[in-house]
Amino acid sequence: MQRLKLLIDQILHNTALVLIICSMIILLFVYLIEHIAGIEPCELCLIQRYPYYFVILFAFISFFTNKRVIKIVMLTCCLLALLTTISYAIYHVGIEQKLFESNCLSNLNISDSIEDLRKTIDLAPRAACDSISWTIFGLSLATWNVIISFILSIYLLFNIIRFSIKKEG
Repeated sequence: MQRLKLLIDQILHNTALVLIICSMIILLFVYLIEHIAGIEPCELCLIQRYPYYFVILFAFISFFTNKRVIKIVMLTCCLLALLTTISYAIYHVGIEQKLFESNCLSNLNISDSIEDLRKTIDLAPRAACDSISWTIFGLSLATWNVIISFILSIYLLFNIIRFSIKKEG
């Protein structure tokens, strides 16, 4: 039991590794939902994924550096990326709840021409941003993104502060 506690403690104190693992799990989950479950993401869903790629990149750099300043800068970049995805996710939740208007709609236009119809289908945008296509425990994926990213941001902010005040030695 003591070893397990020590392992968990080491993992939780390796901020970059936690960020890489969490971001990869989040991206894997949304790609599984899209490609295995066949649920089409809307434009905002796709945009909310991009910051996680930056989190992985910056956390990867932080993981492999021994320089405290670089580690702090990279983790701060991770925090900014998470705050970006939180912003998009809050906006997305607002659109889902009809608090905000959106031009992010599925614009599948029906045409008389077969060629135009093929182009429209090939270039068709994803699902409408104001419709909730999938929920977990009654919450949309955008809402879960807000919650998870907020928790990761608090964890990350705590660790950035911890690294910043930690004496070199």
